[in-house]
Amino acid sequence: MQRLTAQLTRHSGPRPNPEMTQDFTLWKHQVRLAIGALCAFAPPTGPGFRHALQDLYVEGHFTEFMAFQGWRQAGLSEAAGQALHNLQLQLDAYDEPDTDAAILADPHWWAILGLGLHAVALMG
Repeated sequence: MQRLTAQLTRHSGPRPNPEMTQDFTLWKHQVRLAIGALCAFAPPTGPGFRHALQDLYVEGHFTEFMAFQGWRQAGLSEAAGQALHNLQLQLDAYDEPDTDAAILADPHWWAILGLGLHAVALMG
């Protein structure tokens, strides 16, 4: 994922609008849905890895959610915040294969998937 998220982590789109930053519960919900979609990215039912990743980082403003500690403002536990942080670190470090099929065959992706599922569970 290093290739794909290099530009996403540096600038993941426009800052969230003020209404979203004030409504951390809505933001939490958007991030939770995006992580869930990333965990279930595989076509034909899923959107594909790159689209799901873009939804998390660009549409969900995941980098900002973590930087602003939006998880804390949304009332999530420290354990949930740590799980999200661990997921972010692994996603940022992930050097994904070129195809969705290759990603699904990658054991490292399955470890990241476990982190994502754990984070979603802790987000309620």
